[in-house]
Amino acid sequence: MKPSVLIVHNRYFHEGGEERYIGQLETVLTAKGHAVFSYTENSRLFGEKNPFSKGIAALQMPFSLKHYWRLRKTIRAK
Repeated sequence: MKPSVLIVHNRYFHEGGEERYIGQLETVLTAKGHAVFSYTENSRLFGEKNPFSKGIAALQMPFSLKHYWRLRKTIRAK
């Protein structure tokens, strides 16, 4: 049995090479028989936040409890 792979990725405002690479990586790993799961956030949503929410997000950059719990839940579900 091949190991499962969790891809953790943050989508940026402008899609580029990294997004293409992540898609190709997932395709190759799946073709090789790995179970591939993704945890993705989207930086585009940051631009839609109000100034207060942006300030809170900036304070959470070193460590975010929200993302910690979401990622933990994702890992435990797999």
